[in-house]
Amino acid sequence: MRRALLFAATLALAPIIAEAGLYKWVDENGKVQYSDKPPLQLPQQGMAELNRHGRVTRAAESPAERQAREAREAAAREAEQRAIEARRHDRALLESYRSVADVERERDRKLAESGAVLKTLSAQRQAQAAKLAGLARQPAAQQAGARQELAALDAKIAQRRQDVAQIRARAAADAERLKVLRGASTP
Repeated sequence: MRRALLFAATLALAPIIAEAGLYKWVDENGKVQYSDKPPLQLPQQGMAELNRHGRVTRAAESPAERQAREAREAAAREAEQRAIEARRHDRALLESYRSVADVERERDRKLAESGAVLKTLSAQRQAQAAKLAGLARQPAAQQAGARQELAALDAKIAQRRQDVAQIRARAAADAERLKVLRGASTP
């Protein structure tokens, strides 16, 4: 029974073993080399892959051709990754929101949170500006810390305003995409 199983496995693998490639390349000394394994370092002239009959199955490519092929393959992988992300985002939209109104409610909630933070930061900025005004007669070294704090608050306010713009843009894009997805999914 074991021999029969081993024989069947060998027969099943025979086409794979028979199709094992042979590689041909020109080494750094200009000599043509053949091997059942590709060279460790790609040769300058390229490498050709041969089948068991010695016919070229994949022609040698120059370094420029190889770079172009690799760039195309990288672009294709990147496009596939973007497509996967888009499908994931679409699924998340469909699972998270039943309607555009849900997207708008979520947007309004996030805008309210950001508005509260902006209000707090603005109040802190006013207090810091008043503190700096009180230090006007003090030496510049004492004013430096207050100026740095004021600059940090300005940066936080600018970042939060940028976040608000992104929330609005993302919500608008999600609402439009949800319209498309819901419209496409209705019979």
